[in-house]
Amino acid sequence: MSLVNNGRFQSAGKRESGGYRDRSERGKRVENRTRTERIRYYEELLEKAERALGAAEQAAELLRELSAYYTGPEWKEDFAADEAGQLPVDLKRGVLSEDGIYNLLERGREIDRELGSAAVEESETC
Repeated sequence: MSLVNNGRFQSAGKRESGGYRDRSERGKRVENRTRTERIRYYEELLEKAERALGAAEQAAELLRELSAYYTGPEWKEDFAADEAGQLPVDLKRGVLSEDGIYNLLERGREIDRELGSAAVEESETC
């Protein structure tokens, strides 16, 4: 599971340098709970993770579509039209901000890399 930390994703219980300080560190939040409480806690974590992955899959599809627009001829045409003053004044045009769309796509790539790294780490510990 990854958590946002200053705009970057970091696996829960991990240091910036990578690796767990202690394998029991992952379970510190539940070490003093009863078995039933522990199972309930991890069941809730499972449900939250499933919902988060569903949202991540939706975000990935949206980012793919935005990327296709940004790298295609239509974005360049729309950008040029904006520069030439051909668009309505009240039209939202955040998508035409080079930095805005690029930074969003780059953030999506960073998250994808982090999730990929977390999956590899987890498969190596199983």
